[in-house]
Amino acid sequence: MSQKNQMSQSVIDAYLLLNRMRDNAIKYDKGSYKLERIEQALDYLLQKPEKEGDPKVIVRDLMGSAGKKIRGRINLLKEKAELAGLDTPIKLKVSVDNSFDHKKFELMDELYNSQLNKSEKSIIKDLYFDYNTEEMAARDNVPIGTMRTRVSRARFKYVAVLKLAI
Repeated sequence: MSQKNQMSQSVIDAYLLLNRMRDNAIKYDKGSYKLERIEQALDYLLQKPEKEGDPKVIVRDLMGSAGKKIRGRINLLKEKAELAGLDTPIKLKVSVDNSFDHKKFELMDELYNSQLNKSEKSIIKDLYFDYNTEEMAARDNVPIGTMRTRVSRARFKYVAVLKLAI
């Protein structure tokens, strides 16, 4: 077999990471967006079997490219459906259009499908949307120290969940 047809060790490691992510998505996720993104990333990965680099960086880049492609397809389908005078054929929890911040959509999708409890999901979402501990404490009518503890625990658990996915 020629050297050109072989997969580099970086690609093999990235493939294994994506497979673990796919297994977790099949096992724990309720939606299809994440699984479709992983499948697209696998397609991209296998197109360049000689690629070298840090497998985690390769996976991150591939997932970004896959997400961009899927969002483009979502927007195109929505646009075509509107031109045809039809309701959009895609049912999303969040409306996706050209002005929408796709990173927020992905975070919300990730949080929705994560194993965090409702309170932890709310805290991570609030942090992403730039609420500070004092604002969250006032809103929930709890002491700032209590909210700091909740934020710390939610962050710790969120990071642990992310490590399981990768």
